[in-house]
Amino acid sequence: MEIVKVDMGALGKQERRDSWRSICSKMIHTVEVSGTVLDSFSAEMTVRKHDTMSCGLFWSQPHRVRWGRARLSDPCDPSYLVSWQIEGEAHIEHGNQRLIQPAGSVAIVDTRHPTSVTFPVEVRRIVARLPARTLELRMPQLLTSHLEVFQPAGPFAPTLLSYLNELSRDALAVSPSDVEALVENVCNLLKVTHGPTNAPCDARELRRQALVSYLRKHACDPALSLDLTAAQLNMSRRLVQQLLQGMNTSFTQFIIEQRLGSVESQLARAESASISQIAYSNGFNDISHFNYLFKRKFGVAPSEYRDLSRETKRS
Repeated sequence: MEIVKVDMGALGKQERRDSWRSICSKMIHTVEVSGTVLDSFSAEMTVRKHDTMSCGLFWSQPHRVRWGRARLSDPCDPSYLVSWQIEGEAHIEHGNQRLIQPAGSVAIVDTRHPTSVTFPVEVRRIVARLPARTLELRMPQLLTSHLEVFQPAGPFAPTLLSYLNELSRDALAVSPSDVEALVENVCNLLKVTHGPTNAPCDARELRRQALVSYLRKHACDPALSLDLTAAQLNMSRRLVQQLLQGMNTSFTQFIIEQRLGSVESQLARAESASISQIAYSNGFNDISHFNYLFKRKFGVAPSEYRDLSRETKRS
């Protein structure tokens, strides 16, 4: 665990924007900062960082942050930024979407896609970085929308905001073994407080959630197939295909994405395993085809990706 407390007011005028960018990038997500007035820009933050999540309380004067597509040098695994806007507002540009996040609302933004966030007035907000897989399992609509802004609703809304507030406090003692449970709790609370609480899931949505959960759990099993999935979930092949089409994907594409994501994570962590061993253990049975798929997605061969990950760790 790492905790950082920063007051930009204690720095020289020329150092403030660079320091703000550096600390945000280190503790939350790699960003560029612009739109500041150097003579007056000031900001404060308290951030707690664990391996799988970060959470921090921010106050700042007007400025803009932006990031591009995920890069190999980014220090974090695929993630979403969840922000609770306490004061002020944020103008979010994400692909073709243009949304305003008012005070009291929550935004969920996929960090793997180019985004610009402008703060036209002073803002106070809590921002948490949560692992993509954990949140997408609870909110599969993020697989296609990549951005949600909503007012937390229902009896558990105060619990969600209380969680975020407590997780951002530097005095809170959290052991590493508790982090995974806390992440899952926050993701569950985001799910139940999103949208109208009196709108029950219809049968199709429940089937889609069951399908996503099953595929994520068994994606790396080389025996997994469309027929087996349909049989295990008591669905027809056609229904499985239709549910996946509604998420702008296919059975093969979904499984490949899950397997490649698992390989990517293991390449950076499993130092003793060979690339072939990692590929086989994640359901790939043709190394040449695996290398092709990996390079198509990440832009480099698996061996080069591992080398770049090692260099990033050493730097």
